[in-house]
Amino acid sequence: MSKVITGKVRFSYVALLNPRNDLNGNSKYSVTALLPKSDIQTKQAIDAAIAQAIEEGRNGKWNGLVPPVVPTPIHDGDGVRTDGSPFGEYKVPFLFSSNGRGYNKDLPEKSGIWFLDARKEKNLPKVLKGFYSPKDLKELLEKDEDIANQKLKEESFEYLESKIGLGLRYYQIDAIRSVEESLISGKKKVLLTMATGTGKTRTALGLIYRLLKTNKYKRILFVVDRTLLGEQAKETFDDVKLEQLLSLGGIYGVKGLSDKSNDKDERVHIATVQSLIKRILYPSDDEKEKLTVGEYDCIIVDEAHRGYILDRNMKEEERDFFDEKDFESKYKAVIDYFDAVKIALTATPALHTQEIFGEPVYSYTCSQAVIDGYLVDAEPPYEIITKLSEEGIHYEKGAKVKVYDIETQSVKQREVLEDELDFDVEKFNKSVITESFNREVCSALVDYINPEGPEKTLIFTLLMNMQIWLFVF
Repeated sequence: MSKVITGKVRFSYVALLNPRNDLNGNSKYSVTALLPKSDIQTKQAIDAAIAQAIEEGRNGKWNGLVPPVVPTPIHDGDGVRTDGSPFGEYKVPFLFSSNGRGYNKDLPEKSGIWFLDARKEKNLPKVLKGFYSPKDLKELLEKDEDIANQKLKEESFEYLESKIGLGLRYYQIDAIRSVEESLISGKKKVLLTMATGTGKTRTALGLIYRLLKTNKYKRILFVVDRTLLGEQAKETFDDVKLEQLLSLGGIYGVKGLSDKSNDKDERVHIATVQSLIKRILYPSDDEKEKLTVGEYDCIIVDEAHRGYILDRNMKEEERDFFDEKDFESKYKAVIDYFDAVKIALTATPALHTQEIFGEPVYSYTCSQAVIDGYLVDAEPPYEIITKLSEEGIHYEKGAKVKVYDIETQSVKQREVLEDELDFDVEKFNKSVITESFNREVCSALVDYINPEGPEKTLIFTLLMNMQIWLFVF
């Protein structure tokens, strides 16, 4: 074994005191030494040592034959990309720049971690909330955006329209096409609005499948604000068939809410925004819990109007006394932590939703769904008149009534009223819930709707002056 003593070098990826996992997940002690181009003598010594090692291998384990490609520990910064083409002006694919200060949106050019994908001249620098991991950089290096965009343009929609597959409707196909066109054009934030009941989750399913199939994105995060929505999405992704009677979960794997591992074999992850807040803003020491900025390259935000709000602007006098993080929307902070494209889904876009994501690239309204026959228009409200609403609540003088004792939480024996007693119906309406009353109202519903019918029925109730108003869709 040959030994080479170098001149002055720089160390990078230092793991001499504690081991570091390599790209294959193996734990090793290692260090990368950066040798100046001007140190020709050391380079010649390293080349000689490598040549000697190859000769020893020929006479030893290779039995007189040398493999066509022999891995070496040397990488020339003036080399070529993985596809054989030159790197360009910078000679390296990726550049980082930082002064050590966390990102401050009020001082964007003097804070944060700045990153440039130098492989193409059209790429611009952007600020990151953290560094990419080695795995993230490897995945980014293997990705070719132009090829992915071309595949996405050429990808047929037939399998999404097939009745034995997803069976999407025309407006769902149009929605997917509009989102894809926006992504291909370079948009980083996309808003899609579709009325409640028109199939946003199935639309998202079709979109996710196409983005993964064409390698537009490597790993997609589906964010919900409630556990129930996450469980429903997981069930849909695992059960609904796409192509060749296979589901999204069966093809690419779907990691649900309960799985907190960092295993990246599954290409679709579902998470609540609450769990992301905990893992990103208040991280533990558990390596499996940590998320890098390059963990996902696409994030789909379900019901984006609910929690995704704008940061509150910090006044000049507040900067001396408060941390800028106190003025951040935690929902927005965790989503923006990732260097990823954001696609927002909602039925009711709020003003702040459009301020964040821009105007919707596609909208399918409730009115249009009614015209198309996919939704039933709201019928005139039905009024359920109760005896209480007509007669009110009145007790005559001398009447015997039961009295509830708050301290003992029990009903006392009947007491004789010394005077007439009237109840405020509106106050009674807000303070008292009776099971029998609710049961009678539910029983009355069958006079208006068929509980065994195939239709989807949404019921909104409004209680005014002890009268039940039902709005049935």
